[in-house]
Amino acid sequence: MTHSTDLAAALESFIREEVARQLADLQLNAPAPRELPRHMTVREAADYARRSTSTVLDACQSGALFAKQRVKGGTWSIRPASVDAWLEGTEDPHREQVEKWQRRPARPSRPRRHRAQQRTDSPDDDGPAAA
Repeated sequence: MTHSTDLAAALESFIREEVARQLADLQLNAPAPRELPRHMTVREAADYARRSTSTVLDACQSGALFAKQRVKGGTWSIRPASVDAWLEGTEDPHREQVEKWQRRPARPSRPRRHRAQQRTDSPDDDGPAAA
C-alpha cells in the first residue's frame, strides 16, 4: 500500500511542477500589453472600438463621442477614455472638465503695448543723434 501512496505523491508533485513550469512559460512568452496613445485619430479610434471609421466620425461630429478639432475640417483628436465612455453609454468625465473650464470667467487680458512704448529711454541717453 505504501508503494502506491508514494507513487501517487510523486505523480502529484510532478504534475504540480509541470503545470507551474508551463504557466511560467506562458507568462514569459505572452505579448506585452499595448500602451494606448494619449490621443487617437478617427481611424485608430475605429480600430480600438471595432467600429467603422464613418460611425466614429459621425459620433464625433454629432457630439456623441467627445473629440476635439483644432481647426474646422482638421483631424479629430480622441482620447481612449472617451471612446470607452461612448461604447459604454456613460458620460465622459473629460467632457465635464473641459466644459467646466470653458464656463469659468475669462481672465482680463493686459492691453498690448506697441514696440515704441516697450522701449524705455533713460534720461542720460539722448539716442544716436546726440553723438
